[in-house]
Amino acid sequence: MTRKTISKEPPKLQNPSEADRIDVLTFGIGHGDCQLIEFSQKGKITFRLLYDGGLDLSPALVAHLQATRAEGKADLDIVVLSHVDADHRKGIEQLLKKTDISIGELWLPCLPAFRRLSWLFGKTVQDAVELAEAIEAQAIARNIPVVYPLEGYVHRAGSESTLQIAVISPARKLMKKLYSASLAELQPLLTYKTLPLEWLIRSSPLPDEENRFPSEVELFDSHTALSPEQFTAESPRLQRNESDDNALRVLEEHKNQLSLASEPEFFGQHQVNNTSLVLVIDVVLDMNHRRRIVLTGDQENWVWIASEHPMGLGADVMKAPHHGSRVFLSDAGDGISDVEQFWLWTRPRIVTVSANGKYSHPHCQFRESIRMIGATLVCPNKRRKEWIFSDTPPLANTSCSTHFGCEVKEQHPVQRISLAAHSESLDAAACLTGNGHRGPSPIVVMQQKLIEPDESFIRWTQTEVRKHAQWLNAQLLTQRKDDLEKLTEVQRVMSPVEKLTLKRVLDKFCGAKRHELEHDPAPVIRYAQSKGLLWADSGYRINTETIINAPLTRKEYLDTLGRITKFDHLLFTSDDEPDARMTILRNRYTFLEHVNTQALRTWSTRWAGVPDEDFEVHLKSELFHDLIRVYQFRAVIWLYGRDKRPRVLLHLYKKGNQVLPDFLPKRWAQACLGYENGFEILGSSHFEQLQNAPAVFPPLRYSIREGKFFLCGNDVKDFYEKTSTQDDTGMVSHNFTFSAKDTDFDWFEL
Repeated sequence: MTRKTISKEPPKLQNPSEADRIDVLTFGIGHGDCQLIEFSQKGKITFRLLYDGGLDLSPALVAHLQATRAEGKADLDIVVLSHVDADHRKGIEQLLKKTDISIGELWLPCLPAFRRLSWLFGKTVQDAVELAEAIEAQAIARNIPVVYPLEGYVHRAGSESTLQIAVISPARKLMKKLYSASLAELQPLLTYKTLPLEWLIRSSPLPDEENRFPSEVELFDSHTALSPEQFTAESPRLQRNESDDNALRVLEEHKNQLSLASEPEFFGQHQVNNTSLVLVIDVVLDMNHRRRIVLTGDQENWVWIASEHPMGLGADVMKAPHHGSRVFLSDAGDGISDVEQFWLWTRPRIVTVSANGKYSHPHCQFRESIRMIGATLVCPNKRRKEWIFSDTPPLANTSCSTHFGCEVKEQHPVQRISLAAHSESLDAAACLTGNGHRGPSPIVVMQQKLIEPDESFIRWTQTEVRKHAQWLNAQLLTQRKDDLEKLTEVQRVMSPVEKLTLKRVLDKFCGAKRHELEHDPAPVIRYAQSKGLLWADSGYRINTETIINAPLTRKEYLDTLGRITKFDHLLFTSDDEPDARMTILRNRYTFLEHVNTQALRTWSTRWAGVPDEDFEVHLKSELFHDLIRVYQFRAVIWLYGRDKRPRVLLHLYKKGNQVLPDFLPKRWAQACLGYENGFEILGSSHFEQLQNAPAVFPPLRYSIREGKFFLCGNDVKDFYEKTSTQDDTGMVSHNFTFSAKDTDFDWFEL
């Protein structure tokens, strides 16, 4: 017997030069930041982003851009100025003067907000804002689009959109406040030791419904990116009343105190730093391997970002915020005690820092924290001293440049971190060599096995889930508002509201690029339900066929309730005989459940603009309790119909207005009471009459099967006395006179 040999082809190896790669180039420009992000696919650079320009334009950067031009593309797709400080701004000023270097877009902090406050700030900050505006003017003169990105803005690039840039700070509510609030409202933000941000956590995720602002102020609620062209009007006034005058005096005193402090403690410096553009760059390499880069500017207060991303930022590479100095995880922090906790929370694998000892940056505590978490530290400084052992550790805020003798040596002109699917490298010696850990820590289970976190755990951070949920809520609320504005009140009542599946919502509101939401909607829907952002008909399985809707806002619900309580009287009848226990206990809620309120509920839900079933499931109980709060209750057990069956008639009336007036128009009475078991189907004209004379809501009924409102003669006949007359031709006509008196009914109060 011969043995058959099966040969196996060796796997094909990808040419390293054609593998996807993302590079982070840090330029040594002394004290300041200048990072270039380069994304390469199949050996070609497909995207470039420059993050800040340092105190001086790096010759190494210019030479690199000129030597690696891509045909038909801008030399720099995006240039970002994180904030207006000179050590981030000046290099960009010089770059824009080099007209031979082409730029696709310029991202700036929201300058109109700082222009409005500039006169309050110290001279250094005022000059910085003016010079940033000069950069903006220069870009516009060169026809370079200028963008003010805010939290929530997303930019996609690369072949098949494999690179995504998300802005996670500054918060839109914060920038809206800086742009529109009065001095009295701004004073706590401007006079604190750092820009306080905890109020953002407590604030509502919904736009302010009570106050009305100019149109450009409302843009902060509805847009994640703005542009200079949208700020054509003057910014809202700062001083509006006496409290603003008092606030101005406090601010002037604070400004004078800071003028005595040492550089860089200028008035306005914390506000500028803590509105830095913080970017999260996600890239998929070779269609399978995700890498993340986080660029942080000089952001000091991270309390709000930490609340939005409680599981950390999952960065492969992170630029150290504020040159490796102080950070805050609470408004009450001192900038030092939170440093270790900050790096334990963010836990990046590679950290870059750019400082040369000026202002004692970077701090020794920062370097020790990076060593503690096992990350690699990349710094352009060159150490002159190595500490083998010391019993006396340096103070936390001592500069590690001083401690290791770095500041007396020239920096590396550029350092390149290269991230590929299967390798990572640095072209110079690292300040600290980490242990190469990846992503979130492994989870240790009782069997002592190391289990990597599930992919959905990595993909669905709390913030991503929340943003999808808020997007769905915002789209549905806007659609409902637009629809209701186009309908009269009668048209609302006569037409049921369409139910929308998640798939229909994504199609209707251009959500095709929300791939995570479409393919894994369950975390979003469950989160949205738990936070009151969505109603959903969610059974065991949640998918794109799940029916969703935005809950009524408080204002929408109160408007709907107000439409009901315009009636002085509400009448309801029951379909079933009351039991003895109910009549003895006389509980108002039980009586409301017993009588037929279907017509009122359907009328209310359509007036509010939600599907009939949603009001039934989510708002029926709240409505009943509000009716109990607004109205007095009384009831009577009466004999109903031909068979004289006992039924409940429930009368809700406002205090001091117990007497029931005539409530049936003549035509209604003729149709309902002129015949045995007569009834009247209600159309548009009936509801117009009902709305024009809103004294009594009669005991209407609604047929779910027929989809019609109607009034039964048996429900109202005891309120009217019938008289018949016969004319000369023998024709009989009926007249109906309202004759109900309290003495005619055996009412009992509830």
